[in-house]
Amino acid sequence: MPLSPARQKLYRYQRARASSQAIARALSHAEPQTATDAQKKCLATLARRMSACAMSASFKLVTPVDEATFVEVRNRRACKNALCMSCARYRARNAVRKAMEQLTVIQAQHPDAPFAFMTLSSINRPMAEVATMLDDHEAAFNRFCRLRPIKNAVLGHITSFEIAIRGTAEHPEAGVHSHSLLVLHPAYFSKEHTLYIPQVELVSLWRTALRVAYNPICDIRRVRASDDQALPSALRETLKYAIAPHALFQHSDFGPNANPAVVAPLALALYKRRLVRSSGVFTQAAKILKQHAKEARHAQSD
Repeated sequence: MPLSPARQKLYRYQRARASSQAIARALSHAEPQTATDAQKKCLATLARRMSACAMSASFKLVTPVDEATFVEVRNRRACKNALCMSCARYRARNAVRKAMEQLTVIQAQHPDAPFAFMTLSSINRPMAEVATMLDDHEAAFNRFCRLRPIKNAVLGHITSFEIAIRGTAEHPEAGVHSHSLLVLHPAYFSKEHTLYIPQVELVSLWRTALRVAYNPICDIRRVRASDDQALPSALRETLKYAIAPHALFQHSDFGPNANPAVVAPLALALYKRRLVRSSGVFTQAAKILKQHAKEARHAQSD
């Protein structure tokens, strides 16, 4: 008999909790050779907080009268770590909700502006260099956005940085890439203007910004705003997670296990790092929404 959607969601929460416990165990056993005493202390603290977060999380099915069954989630000790599956899910859901509110403002102000989904990537490097890779990708992305063809064609973007785990268990590697939802100039696809950037030229621009001798991946696809599900799907893909969860674990009869040689560099690289960026019309929309919320609070107080 198939499970109900609510029970399937409950099992997903339970699996996420088990995954967070596996990462906490791996962090507590991590012994990176090049780590400083401060970094080792940081790993121990993160392991303790993630373990407490997983242990304090509770999930149960609730069925109100004349309403659909839903999963009630409670956690008074959320660690808010990027490696914690439960906290990452909660953070991604909130980020998508806020971005959707900003999109509503953007579409009202720029009804003719087209949208595009862009992925920028580079070659894999050893897992120990993941923090440097994030710094390099962020710096390259900033240079890319400052290039004149990009500045002329893009009104704003919301971008998240993601780490893909590759290589083998003995020699793990990381691949850093970014996903962006772009708001393009209304005349971007017009033949009367020269704003359109062909795919080959975009690759060349990204190569220049990344400062490498090879052609990196730069994939861009138009998002049809007329499709009610296209923009929400693109936002969810942009803001889904920092690390693909399926690549973090090896599953056994006793539950998921994580490799300390993988999670320790990731934990240090992601510690207090902001992985979502926005600019242009997204920043302006956020300010407008903040001002509206402030005015609403004043109206209630009066």
